[in-house]
Amino acid sequence: MRSLLLLCSIGLTCSLCAQTNQPKQLIISFNTGEYIPDSIGFMKLQQFTSYLDAKQQEIDSVYIYGFADSVGSNQSNQLLSGKRTAYMQTFFQQTFAVEDTRIHQQFYGEEAGTAASLPWQQRAVFVHVWLHPVTQAASAWKGSSAIFASLESLGPDWQSFTIMPNADATIKGKNGTLIYIPANSFDLPAYLKDKPIKISLREYYDYSELFFGGMTTMSDNQALETSGSIDLQASSGGTPVTLLPNARVNVNFAMQVDGNGFQLFFGSRSNRGTINWIQQDAVMTSTAVNKRFKMKSMYAFTKSDTVSCPYFTCGISSDIQWLIHYSSRMRRKTYGNIDWCAYRAYLDSLCVQFNAVGYNDLVLKVKSYNNNLVQTSRYSVQSKNFGYLNCDRFIELPEDKKTDIFVLGKQDSTAICLAFAHDYNALLATNFSDTDKIGFRGVGREGTYTVVMIKYDGHNYFIYKETIKTDESVTLSPTFKKVDKKNLQQILSSINGIQPT
Repeated sequence: MRSLLLLCSIGLTCSLCAQTNQPKQLIISFNTGEYIPDSIGFMKLQQFTSYLDAKQQEIDSVYIYGFADSVGSNQSNQLLSGKRTAYMQTFFQQTFAVEDTRIHQQFYGEEAGTAASLPWQQRAVFVHVWLHPVTQAASAWKGSSAIFASLESLGPDWQSFTIMPNADATIKGKNGTLIYIPANSFDLPAYLKDKPIKISLREYYDYSELFFGGMTTMSDNQALETSGSIDLQASSGGTPVTLLPNARVNVNFAMQVDGNGFQLFFGSRSNRGTINWIQQDAVMTSTAVNKRFKMKSMYAFTKSDTVSCPYFTCGISSDIQWLIHYSSRMRRKTYGNIDWCAYRAYLDSLCVQFNAVGYNDLVLKVKSYNNNLVQTSRYSVQSKNFGYLNCDRFIELPEDKKTDIFVLGKQDSTAICLAFAHDYNALLATNFSDTDKIGFRGVGREGTYTVVMIKYDGHNYFIYKETIKTDESVTLSPTFKKVDKKNLQQILSSINGIQPT
């Protein structure tokens, strides 16, 4: 009778979520006592991934039902079934970026473990996956907006490391993230215990990396200040693997930020392509470091074409006095590649920042600043999971100290609107929408922000960018200009110059 009721329950649940299509059904098998799929189960998951790509399908919702056999007590079987469904939930979240709200799970103990009419109830997870065709707006990145999908290739590269599961491992990312993984931390079936594990890492520290990764710093519409984000994944033989329940991985973030209150957050990808961060119960430790200001070299400002060097018309003759006696063609060609206008603008902005008059005075002021540094901190934490990890803190301010930014225009699925803070490390996503405007309500402290709106019609990009001060609420009227992908990348990369160092 219980089996019949259960079968009816599953059928009713799935019929409620059905549209005009039928779900893709998966039966993932497990060895006795294991909650990591067996080799046949892994093969079916890989076949399902290939099926989605071949059929141009996306996941709409997932219903997961976990079962155990009759060996052991009902309580232990129910716990084991729960672990199996939890593993499958993690698989769909990490592999296909399916949001929590679109994954539904139930699990059972002995009361459903011996029904001959339901063969998947023998050490298995029964999965209903509801699909829909890939839309143009999300063809390149499952579950996200077309803009982030089209620009994903411009984001930070994946870094790969190979470790052995039975040995301690320390990984260092190219941007300075340090990750320590103790030996025997992974939950592996017997046939993978001696196989190498691939660790994949993406680091997000500057504004262009955060943008191209869709790594906005918001937690349930509340603004966060970040000290760095990473995407950390582990796999063995092409299959995702997870940590043991009591295992912890130490992550040392590379960004240096003043103050206290930073905490570990786990991220979940939204269907807009942005991240929502959920605070975790973990202890964050800090290490005091010195943060020196480094002036950019003139060679950091280059342009693709080669023109005659404007030598002394650039206004920074103290930088190029050594050229007076060297007028060779090669040196002129080298200096012709420098964007002197951009370099001049950069130095002018530093003169304002350091209250300096001219280049020589600026150098002295920067040296004085570095000699009188206050200490800043780097942060590390022990994480019990892989995935999107973030070292952030909430912007805790009284309501009367928070500011609003409004942009005239309706919410548009083909556009995004973001605000880059100048005075603290935050990339803010819109959290307000009305009939005639969108924007950022209660986003953080007063200060300077650069607001960027980007539209994408599937072929062309259009951008609006404006820098504002929010000593009170601000309303903007956007005007867009058409740009190609290269110019868009240059514009967004230049925003790194407003980021606190």
